[in-house]
Amino acid sequence: MRSRLRLIRSPVQICVVASCFLALLSLSPTLTAGQIINPLVIGDRNQNKEWQRVITAQASNIEISSSSLILGPGGLFSAKFRTILSKSEEAYEKPGVKYKTRLETIQFDSKKGAYRIVETTLLDSSEKPVLTYAPKMETWKAVGPTAAKLYGAAVVLPPFGIWRISGIRYADGKSASAENDAQFEKLYGSDITVRLERFSIGREVCSTPSYESGSLSDAEFAKWMGRSLKDVGFAGEKINALKIRCETKAGSSELHFLFTGPTDTATLLSGGALFDLAKFKY
Repeated sequence: MRSRLRLIRSPVQICVVASCFLALLSLSPTLTAGQIINPLVIGDRNQNKEWQRVITAQASNIEISSSSLILGPGGLFSAKFRTILSKSEEAYEKPGVKYKTRLETIQFDSKKGAYRIVETTLLDSSEKPVLTYAPKMETWKAVGPTAAKLYGAAVVLPPFGIWRISGIRYADGKSASAENDAQFEKLYGSDITVRLERFSIGREVCSTPSYESGSLSDAEFAKWMGRSLKDVGFAGEKINALKIRCETKAGSSELHFLFTGPTDTATLLSGGALFDLAKFKY
């Protein structure tokens, strides 16, 4: 009989429309430090669309890229937004240049309730870039009501959400079952929750997870699983991964890796086992 699944605990193992938009981002009321904004429910969201509508207004619409969420340590995360104007405007950053679309990468600090724009690209009416620049990185602003909507749209993007366990595989490639490991009898069909303030596998809850988007090479994967990426069904020499770290009361660490796939599927590497996941849909 196979040994009971254990989580990884060792650290070694583990106005002008554009001007008005920017001003609206920092309007009060603002968030206090440490306050978490509840995710917003965005109407008529098509999860298969690259750009999803967040704000609809007469002069412009704001959308979010559904595949742009990047998570970092310390409660930081960023996403890409697209503001489409109803008609072309002159760029205040470069007089004489007109644009119709503004692409912005916005970084949020969930612990301080703040945001900053880290890169901006302006496109003309034919969607040709006319200007790209990076504002001062040290400029953080308090999140106001408009920025709160953008924040709320970002924290419901994949890989955030509820994932249902549809299968469990061992390092040797064989499927786990209730017959050969009683621990899995409780896990099959249960949920894995990935949220900014919570990560859980079934009833195992981590209330202060740390997330970091990155990648895992074939060699690094082999150290964890004893097998190559190809052996377990992944293509290529490297795979995009979300590193999830949880600190225990005993002072040790639990480390997991989440690999998102196409059509609302994902795989979680935890405790030397691979959990096949399907996105839970309400």
